[in-house]
Amino acid sequence: MNDMIINKENDSVENRTLPVKVSTAVWIIISTISIQASLTGIYMNLKSDLKDLSSQQSTQNQLNNMRFGNIETKQAEDKEWLKSLAHRVNNIEQQNGLKASDQNKNEKYK
Repeated sequence: MNDMIINKENDSVENRTLPVKVSTAVWIIISTISIQASLTGIYMNLKSDLKDLSSQQSTQNQLNNMRFGNIETKQAEDKEWLKSLAHRVNNIEQQNGLKASDQNKNEKYK
């Protein structure tokens, strides 16, 4: 009989809550693992997106540098062309015996 009484004592509320505590702990562990897996996936996606953005930015910078280089080259060519044109105009004026100021006065009165 004493064994039965001991068994009834072992069947207390504390012994019944042990499976509940274990299942709660397992649920918490599984939830934590799930959250960690989700966060790791998000981190990897963001890391990949940042690499893509960095690559796109690098490509854009290279294109801009090429465009600016072309513009600077074009400006230098235009400047040289204008110098050459001014030189030719001066030669023509000298051949005709005109100075730039004389020619401008003559054009005002035409």
